[in-house]
Amino acid sequence: MRLTIIFLASFISLTTFARSDESSFSLAGAGSMSCEKYLEGRGLQNDTVNSLFSTWMQGFLSGLNIQRYQLTKQPMVKIPDAKALLEELDKSCKTKPQPMIFVIGMEYFQRLSQQ
Repeated sequence: MRLTIIFLASFISLTTFARSDESSFSLAGAGSMSCEKYLEGRGLQNDTVNSLFSTWMQGFLSGLNIQRYQLTKQPMVKIPDAKALLEELDKSCKTKPQPMIFVIGMEYFQRLSQQ
């Protein structure tokens, strides 16, 4: 348990991505982690780590869903459950481990929107 708390604390401290240029933006939370860190966390087989990633993805996809609806009035897409989101992250991170989680979330949302 103590190892899990230390691991999560180090995860949280590393979860802010920011870029400064003309299109300045920032991203915080689990989505700013690399696939490598994600897979490392998933390797612990810990419910808290799984919840961290699945709830971040649910919130991120929900935000994209709302933005898409507000801009285009297209119907919202169904957001998959936590298990399906973790399976998608597992699959995507194993095939291309370099992107950050939010990139996978954006690609996944595009696929969901086309269904």
